[in-house]
Amino acid sequence: QSTVASYDRFGARECGEDRTEEVPLGRRRILAFGCSFTNGTEVADDETWAVRMEAERPELEVFNFGVPAYGLGQALMRMERRAPGLGADEIWLVMMPAAAQRPSTHLRLLVRTWTSIPWLKPRFSVNESGGLARHPNPVSSIEETLRLFDEPGAFNERLAGADPWYDAVRRAFTAAPEHAFFLGRLFWSWRTFKNGERLRGLDGRGDSLVPLHLAIALEFDARVRELGAT
Repeated sequence: QSTVASYDRFGARECGEDRTEEVPLGRRRILAFGCSFTNGTEVADDETWAVRMEAERPELEVFNFGVPAYGLGQALMRMERRAPGLGADEIWLVMMPAAAQRPSTHLRLLVRTWTSIPWLKPRFSVNESGGLARHPNPVSSIEETLRLFDEPGAFNERLAGADPWYDAVRRAFTAAPEHAFFLGRLFWSWRTFKNGERLRGLDGRGDSLVPLHLAIALEFDARVRELGAT
């Protein structure tokens, strides 16, 4: 079902009531960050789980900061931007299993070839001490992203050695001679798809995503505690 979502001045999905920075007397404020599941992409504003939870628990005030297609790392970054100043009692990081691989790549189509979202984004990895390493978006604008699709070799210039998913299927994005032939292009498209299926639940190198998710969750928790929330 296709729906048009609306958002309030805080960037949260509309819930049908006017909200302020001040927490209303007698209510407990929760901020929820995550992907399309949190956002409620396929339902109307008044049908999201955040709104339904408020209806069942009037003592709660839930800000829905979910963004379609986001990974856990992006949810962390959004929380760092949006949560300060809102006086939250609780801040939630909501994960959908199907989104598990998103933090590990700059480009979603490298892990889900059917995606209609071609934009590049930050990616995340685990550093040598087990903490979270952040890798900024390799492009600075939409125009620059479009150029990567138009210029042969541009993807390789930006992503080779910077994204394990790209390195696993690099030839699918180069101007190799066999791409001039239908069967050659079909083969590399199939290879990219099979790589994503083979590594479902893993990162581009075939390693478990659990340490990455844990590193994101621990950093999220540390930032939440700095804000005085739980």
